[in-house]
Amino acid sequence: MQAEVDLRQRATNLFTFLKEFVELRSRPVRDLSAYVQVHWLDEIPDGAESGTSVFSVPPTEASWVWIDRPQREAPPALPAELEGWAMAPEGRELPGVHEARWVGDNEERFDADRRRLALWGQFSAAWNLWADEEERRERVARVYARLFEVERLLEREGERLELLLGVGLLSWQRPSGVVRRHLLVTEARIDLDPESGRLTVGPATGVVETAFEEEMLDLTDRLRAESSADLAQDARALTNVLDPDEVRPLLERCATELAPDGAYHEDMRAVTPPSGAPRVYFAPALIVRTRGERSLIAAYQSVIDDLENGVSPAVQGLIEPLDDAVEPNGDETSGYLSAGLEDDGEDHYLPLPA
Repeated sequence: MQAEVDLRQRATNLFTFLKEFVELRSRPVRDLSAYVQVHWLDEIPDGAESGTSVFSVPPTEASWVWIDRPQREAPPALPAELEGWAMAPEGRELPGVHEARWVGDNEERFDADRRRLALWGQFSAAWNLWADEEERRERVARVYARLFEVERLLEREGERLELLLGVGLLSWQRPSGVVRRHLLVTEARIDLDPESGRLTVGPATGVVETAFEEEMLDLTDRLRAESSADLAQDARALTNVLDPDEVRPLLERCATELAPDGAYHEDMRAVTPPSGAPRVYFAPALIVRTRGERSLIAAYQSVIDDLENGVSPAVQGLIEPLDDAVEPNGDETSGYLSAGLEDDGEDHYLPLPA
């Protein structure tokens, strides 16, 4: 039993070193403005053609965002009796009418005919309803076009780029610069139905796997190791990252542990500029970013998390050969030196014993 515990600790030491080495070597993005694309979920209209699971019941349990191919409608037809009176329309604006017109030598006023006035009232009401719907359809069309392009972009460059759903936007002014990034991210994918044209955004693997990210913070600003581990575990346990009630305890804890004046807000966007007091906003968004070394960091972290359940044969096969680097007297340092480092009197910083 003790041998298994020792092996697990040595494996944890090794992969913790590898993870932190990559983190030190990489330059994390501190502000989401440096991402390839960011699409805020509050830009997606909730209605018959589109919606988000923040405000609406999704068409499937694995749907976060859905949007149908836009269908445009023609404006209401002008009644024949109003032809010659109505001006040419400009966009969605209600056409104006001529107050009077000449028929031969006689001037005819528009308001002289009650039936004409009634028809104009009916036409105006129908036009205004159409204009309101058309404005909403235009917003849906803009969002559809953006997500359609994201789907095509990921199809072309999926090895270089990744799509994530982020919640819990941290906004914080630090001496080293502004931090504006999401604390919780989940890998996502966009599916296009070839028959209906509907775009659906959901978990990349069909299962929600949420990660807690804080590499954008300076080491002195990060949470204590125990708190980070707890928050990472709570993040992985989330079942619906777009449920404000479910993510609230986790994000509130993060905000209060970052600084004495930290606070969490359920706004869909950051409503104030970054300041010296950390603010965490619900602020869900779809993010397109380069994979970089985060995937390697996440892989090492996944191994560390899995070690809680024991050492797999693959990891064991990596650790046991390192025994050869330890001298018979049990001095790990001398073993490392004999593995290729000469004792030159300088300090060498190596991973914890593995």
